[in-house]
Order: sequence, then C-alpha cells, then structure tokens
Amino acid sequence: MTPGATYQHNGERLAQEYLDRLIRDGTDATELTAAAEASPELADYYGRFLPNPVFLGSADCALLARQLEDIHDLMLSLPERRFDGSLTRYGRMLGLPEPQIVLAERASREKPPLVARADLYRTETGFALLELNFGSSLGGFQCGEINRAMLTHPSLASFAAEKQLTWVDIAGRLIATALALHAERSSSAPTIALVDWPDTFPIYQSRIEVMARLCHRAGVEAFACHLGELDGGARGLTYHGRHVDLVYRFFLLEYVHSSADLELLEPLLRAEESGSVTVLASTAVDLYGYKASLALLSEMVHTPDLDSAERESVMSLVPWTRRLHTMIDDPAGEPVEAVRFALAQQSELILKPVSLHSGTGIVTGWTVSAEEWRQRVEDSLNGPYILQHRVRPAPDPALGKQAIENVYSNWGIFLTPPPTPGAGSYSGCYIRASNDPDIGVINYLNCTGASSGLIGP
Repeated sequence: MTPGATYQHNGERLAQEYLDRLIRDGTDATELTAAAEASPELADYYGRFLPNPVFLGSADCALLARQLEDIHDLMLSLPERRFDGSLTRYGRMLGLPEPQIVLAERASREKPPLVARADLYRTETGFALLELNFGSSLGGFQCGEINRAMLTHPSLASFAAEKQLTWVDIAGRLIATALALHAERSSSAPTIALVDWPDTFPIYQSRIEVMARLCHRAGVEAFACHLGELDGGARGLTYHGRHVDLVYRFFLLEYVHSSADLELLEPLLRAEESGSVTVLASTAVDLYGYKASLALLSEMVHTPDLDSAERESVMSLVPWTRRLHTMIDDPAGEPVEAVRFALAQQSELILKPVSLHSGTGIVTGWTVSAEEWRQRVEDSLNGPYILQHRVRPAPDPALGKQAIENVYSNWGIFLTPPPTPGAGSYSGCYIRASNDPDIGVINYLNCTGASSGLIGP
C-alpha cells in the first residue's frame, strides 16, 4: 500500500449532496427504484432496493483496491510462509475435513487469478475488512445491474453526468476475467458451463441463469448446470454430449465432505489437470479465504513473518482476529486465556466458524446473554472457529419517505485483474444494508436494502 495514505471521504460528500438535491426536488423514492424493481436480472432483491447508490471517491477507491490486493497476496502466501508450502498442513490448521485436504493437495501450485470479494464495513476513518472471499462462487455479481437500472432515472442520470461519476459492471469484469484465462490456452470462443453442486442447484438455479443471460449479452455462449450432469472422457468435459471449454464454478469447497463428493468432482478435476478445460476458479482456491487465514494474518502482526510495509497493510485494514485456541494473544500481543478474554470482552467480540458462508453459525457477543456466550465459546474452543473484534460501521445516508435516514452497510468490493494497463482491480460494489446499527452480521438473507456503488472524482 501507499505509506501514510489516508482516505479523503469524497464519497460521503457526494452522497450528501445528491440526497439534499433529491429532498429539495421532492423526488419520490419509489420512482428511483422502479426500473430496478422491473429488471429480471435483479429478482433476488425485489422490495429491498435502497433508493440511492453509495458513492466512493476515485482516490479512495484506488487506495482501497491496493490495500485489498496487498491482503489478498499475503493470504495467498501463508502456506509457503508458515507451512513450507504444504497445503495439507495448512488445511489442518484451518480445521478442514480430510476430503477437502485431499482436494487441496491436487490443486495447481500456480498463483490463481485475482478473483475475490471483500466484505467490509466503512468506519469513520476508512474501511475494516471482515472477510475476503476467494474464487468465483461470489454472491452479488448481478448488482452492477442496479446501477444500470437506476441510472435510467433523470435525477441520478443528471447528477452522474454533472459529477462525472462512473461505475463498474461486476458481472462484465468476472466474465472478462474468465475469457482472458481461457485465451491463455485457446484462441477459440469458449462454451461456458456455470456449474453448481447438485444439492444446491435447485436453490440457486435461477440466480445462475442470470449469469448465463449476462454472458449471452456479452456475446458468450453459456448455460447453467450442476456437477452431476458433467461427464469426462476422450472428448474432454461434456454436458449431455455438449463440449465444455470453460467451467465457471459456483459451488463451494465447504460442500466436499466425503469420498463420494470427491468422486463427483473427479471428471472436472481430471479435465482441469489435463488442460482440456479452463476453470474459474479451482475449488481449492476457497481455502485461502477461510476465516482462519485472515486470523493467522492478524496474528502475524506480532511476529517477524511480516515486514514493516506488510504489517502496515494488515493493521490498516484487518481488525483483531484470532483462531480460537485455549490460549490466544490479545490486541497487544500478550498471551491470555481465550475463554476469560472472551467473557470479559463479550460486547466487543464476534464468534465465527472458519468455513461457513452467509453468516451461518456466527454468534455476536452483544446480542446474546452471558450464559449463551460462555457456552458457545467453550463449545467452540480448539475447533474451527475464530474470534474477531467488533467493527462499528459508520452510517450511510439513504433517502427515506420524507427525509434522509441512516443505514449501516456491508460493502462487498469485487477485485479482478485490471482489464487494461493502468486500470485498477476494483470491479464493482455490492451493498447490503440494515437500519439496525447493532445487527452484527449484514448479509443477503437479512439485509433490508441493496444497492451498488458509483465512483466520483
């Protein structure tokens, strides 16, 4: 990161100016979201749109992307730095079941492409990183469509033109990344299989088909399916006889629990290893984004493993996060008994499972009784869990029925390789918001508002 760089907070000023204009003009909030409510690509968010985007200054956007890239690269380096490159030892540190470790060991040792989504809270001084999700199985990819729809309203369109605001199409950048990866192996246009797990495909099929339509709009042939519908053979990977050139993975490493699961993956793994299919992104990539990886990085602030620049990157963005063992080190780096520390700091801590997603299994200390908190911490001791310091998000203004109201947002910042020399890795913003500042976990399931982001000068 840039030494001594600080956030300029131009986005907050743009938001206030835009909302003041909406109030002055008497703009109806329902008119602002009407086009989004009619978009078939945004059906997941019907009835939950914020009437305005969030705003981020271009300098702040570039700084945040650089900081996140630093953290991304540091997390990728952890197996080599701490485990002599052994993904088996690394996976056991994460608490992975054996089938996932077997799968990780089959992974390519080449550096995976930059495909990630950071989940952050914006604070009064900058941003705090809650999680960094690796790989292509990222929710919110369609949220660039919120901007496309809402910019059809003259109020936002005129403000964006006046302020020279821009936005990044999340799905477009993800598709371009997949195509660029395939182009390293072949000059032919690929057929893309958008692949989920058999058990979850019925749940997420409609969402994956949105990505298929966005691929078609970009001129790319794509279809949705699940792993059980893929076959491997002399022709490579096929779907009911149809050849597959590129697999865009929607299923998660956490779904792999048995030898039967590994067998289900075998045709894809063999095709990937033979080079007959391109995969965005390989299943094992998920392990780099497991929450214990972020905890290990936070712990290394107090060790010689990081140089001064790396230490500054971590301290600037990552809240205190620790793997839950009998003994842990406190924010000052001093060893303490984990249970005693957790009980004393209950209102400032959150307990998270290492690998589950969408807020599953998370316990926020400030929303449960002391008895329940003690029990949950003791039950999780030395298991695949982390403790993380509570981050209090700064409010984001939103247009209410008659006035400006505060919401509290989880900022999902997507990162992909820059499409052109000199461009940044920022690849769009997915906002999930709540009216409750003490909600603890803001995710797709409990958000009351969804939005996207515009970038200003």
